[in-house]
Amino acid sequence: MNYIFNHFKNKPSGDIGIYTINGEITVKNQDELALILMKAIHGMDFAIFDLSGVTRIDTLCCRLLDKACNISARFKKPLILTGIRLSAIEDIIMKDILLNKKRTVKFDKEMIDIHQDGV
Repeated sequence: MNYIFNHFKNKPSGDIGIYTINGEITVKNQDELALILMKAIHGMDFAIFDLSGVTRIDTLCCRLLDKACNISARFKKPLILTGIRLSAIEDIIMKDILLNKKRTVKFDKEMIDIHQDGV
């Protein structure tokens, strides 16, 4: 996994972070992913994670992304996951978990975009 971070300041919206992640998101880099998610939630007013370059997301990291979406909703700090390839999510149950909560999900061919409703 590697990532690029871009930070923007916007007066009405506050700090906006755009994280572009590439490669595999697996147990090998769960600590790095957790740190990035924590910085995004606590340090940004609005965070977008572009996952279109991710080739694989294991179950543990799917759970981590799910937890981050839930936490961002509690803090009223939007966290958007965009460009998730359905083929990258290896656990069928995690696909259901990511898709069936109070989230707006947009499908575009084999990719999905997720953001927590009410944030």
